[in-house]
Amino acid sequence: MLKNQVAGLKDGAHLLVIEGIMPQLPIVRGTTLDERYVWFEDLFVMTVQGSYERTKERYVELSREADPRLEFVAQTGGQDGAFQSILDFVFKA
Repeated sequence: MLKNQVAGLKDGAHLLVIEGIMPQLPIVRGTTLDERYVWFEDLFVMTVQGSYERTKERYVELSREADPRLEFVAQTGGQDGAFQSILDFVFKA
């Protein structure tokens, strides 16, 4: 999906990814409600769709694989373990 977006981006354009972000392992146990929702969502996606939720680091890797001109800028709306976060990437032509 990221590769398909790059063709329409101009220099300086922002690409936002809105997702639940898995905490970086190892984690002892999710203690907040948001962390528990993220783990539940990961199990749900794995069992229903055969996929999984990703860490911020994995999204950054995927953006580099899609196009090295996509640069990670910021994460807002929560940190790792937040039910929904926004990852901000900027396109550097």
